[in-house]
Amino acid sequence: MSQPGPKVIIVGAGISGIKAAVDLKSNGVDVLILEGRDRIGGRLVATNETSVSLDLGASWFHRVPNNVLYEKVINKEYKSNVEFAFDDSNVKIMANSVNLLPFWEFVKMQLQDDTLRNFVYKYLQTANLDEVDTQDFIKFVRGTSEIGGAGNWCYMSGKNAIPPSENQGRDAFVTSTYADILQQEASQLDSYQLIKSAKVTEIIKETASSTYTVKTKSGVTYSADYVIVTVPLGVLKSDDILFTPPLPASISNQLNKVQMGNIAKVIFEFDTVFWDKTVDKWLLFPETHPEKGNKFGQLPLGYEPSSKEFTALVCNIFKSKGAKILVTLVSAPIALYIEAHPQEAWNLLRPMYSQISACKESEIPKPIKQVVTSWSLDPFSKGSISATGPDDIPLIKEFIQGVGKLRFAGEHTSDVARTQAHGAYLTGQREASFVIRDINKC
Repeated sequence: MSQPGPKVIIVGAGISGIKAAVDLKSNGVDVLILEGRDRIGGRLVATNETSVSLDLGASWFHRVPNNVLYEKVINKEYKSNVEFAFDDSNVKIMANSVNLLPFWEFVKMQLQDDTLRNFVYKYLQTANLDEVDTQDFIKFVRGTSEIGGAGNWCYMSGKNAIPPSENQGRDAFVTSTYADILQQEASQLDSYQLIKSAKVTEIIKETASSTYTVKTKSGVTYSADYVIVTVPLGVLKSDDILFTPPLPASISNQLNKVQMGNIAKVIFEFDTVFWDKTVDKWLLFPETHPEKGNKFGQLPLGYEPSSKEFTALVCNIFKSKGAKILVTLVSAPIALYIEAHPQEAWNLLRPMYSQISACKESEIPKPIKQVVTSWSLDPFSKGSISATGPDDIPLIKEFIQGVGKLRFAGEHTSDVARTQAHGAYLTGQREASFVIRDINKC
């Protein structure tokens, strides 16, 4: 069954798709969003299973004040207040700190990108460090990078791991949740401009009319002059959406090289606070950090998890929201394991919590509530965020260029703030601007 088509179809109602639709509507362009889930937001969603709402996806305004969503909050552009708290003033790094500036300067001077691991070992060949300092250096670089990079440093881009000085800033925890921001953005659309539970299965460019036919799983088809695809990188890689004709080799070949990253969130609520109430976050390092050798999104063959072998970022929700809750972030491979085996989360993380309190491990109370994300198992995301490898920059450029009137948006297409919510938001703005300019040329 074919439906009358709008000027633009947007595939996906995450923050990039919502932003694109809002901008197009405000410029008088007929637009329709097709969303496969039964809700909007994509990876911006909160849980209400604990005593306070908490984001399961993005949770921070990063790089403040260089963050467009933070600026909108400060300028009171939302109807209801969006609350946040800076949670970077008292961060405990549970390892010997090292000076990374000489290493980052070394990476900048390299002509070709390489994995972060390879850059580290190349640097250590020339650095004058003893055995203890060398091991501290490896632990610190790997631990701090894998949490932010959503996976194994063996596959992570070294150059993209460098903190960009022009974009550095503070972190502000969104206490009222990103889901609230998303809902306020979406409220600018009319109900008929969004169809939920409309999973797109194929996008066809009609050669005779130069329009696009968009097919859905339910059998309903739509037509439009432009299509903006905002589904996550993991979905694009899985070929869940068939493109006819196929995407050009400049995109499809690169899709085979890049990876979707995985960060799991584990939320524990307790009936008592056994940790230091004044600390914002703890970065916990493993006793050992063996080379597991897995790619992003893949568990190593025969993987057996150990609480002694992974880094964890533990967030104190008591300080930011007054709830007796710890939110712990871990990256792949342990993230994949915990999401597949949530019943084992407590046994794996409990030994690490003895580092953040005066309690012995045996004295740490059991949680009264537990929530574990499932991004790696979610068919609409197939991972939590895109992971930046040495081969990714060409693909980002191809996404920005697009394929004629077939456009791409989402955090994985951002050359400004990849992996971050405000980066995704800006890509929606970018693609709406392209369509508006292109229409005005006609």
